[in-house]
Amino acid sequence: MPKVKIDLGIKDYINDIDVNLLELNGKKEITEAIQTWESLHDQKIGPLHKIVADTNVGDWQKAKIEIIGKIDKNSKANKAVCILHCRWTNYFQVIDLQASGQEDDMKIFRNEIDINRGNFSSKLVIKIKFLNDLLTEGVSQEFNIQTDTREGVEIGDSLFDWERVNFETQEDRKNEDWYPLLRDLNAFKNLSSVDFPHDDSEKTKIYINLDFPGVNSLLQQDNVEKDQVLNQFLLYTMTQGPFMSICNYITLLLNEYKPDKRRDIDDIEVAAFGEEIISDFEERSLIVNIETIHFISSLIFPKEMKDPSLRIYEWWKNSNAENILSLSPNFVVAFQRWQEVEKNLYNLSDLVQIVEVETEEDEGEAV
Repeated sequence: MPKVKIDLGIKDYINDIDVNLLELNGKKEITEAIQTWESLHDQKIGPLHKIVADTNVGDWQKAKIEIIGKIDKNSKANKAVCILHCRWTNYFQVIDLQASGQEDDMKIFRNEIDINRGNFSSKLVIKIKFLNDLLTEGVSQEFNIQTDTREGVEIGDSLFDWERVNFETQEDRKNEDWYPLLRDLNAFKNLSSVDFPHDDSEKTKIYINLDFPGVNSLLQQDNVEKDQVLNQFLLYTMTQGPFMSICNYITLLLNEYKPDKRRDIDDIEVAAFGEEIISDFEERSLIVNIETIHFISSLIFPKEMKDPSLRIYEWWKNSNAENILSLSPNFVVAFQRWQEVEKNLYNLSDLVQIVEVETEEDEGEAV
């Protein structure tokens, strides 16, 4: 079998992201607002939520911002794209940044964009990818604009804890929660396992098996940075099952909630009933909190359905046995939306081409 070498072309060039506030509510004379903005600027945070009661502009409704990307001049970057994403509202946009010369040994890319408050809640996350055609030369850190006082759920952090363990070689951990299942199913060679909590005071824990061939090496920091696509696939493999289980758990809860109401479904006051379900769930001890349920429901159902009570009602309506199979594909799509495959696997085609080229070269050498 030919030896396959993988090189994603991701370099370690110094880069930076900067976001400046130019206008607020159509006004350019915004000295006080800019001072508030710059108070957290060095921490890569734009505190729009703090710009309130300004006598000049009032609470923010729309803003013009300038996005600037910088990367070491020695990189081969010839373009930059900026990704804007608000997880709470499912807002997603990609814009090109225009090349703008060099400053202090850094290539500069910039663009201006208008943002409207109605499109966002909680954090608007901004990130820049510096490209040499399609190959990545660098990825900036995130710049977070806090658009209001709502604390948006970061689903990756809120759902899962991670622990690296050796399934086969850690004899001293036989009394831990993850061990009996692996023993009973003779599953010590599995890639991962999972343990669900009893309430939302703890997180679902995913155990990564370091005895699985290649995993320990792949999780080394240098390799994580280099082989980003491979690590994303590893992440998908280990999280899709637990994510689907949580979706099914929520579906079962909804299915059990006042099932007799489905007999008179046409008479239900939809929004009010949705609020009733939410209030009930808020008072119960569930393995996920209501904020996480809201977030997942926003992935499952159309983004136009912005009212959480309408989404939770729609989920309840489709949680019975007759509709569950038609609902399940929504979970699959929701998982991929959460994992942002359009961003994280954007260079998958390049990886495939590199593998094919290297394979052909090795086969040619063997002839």
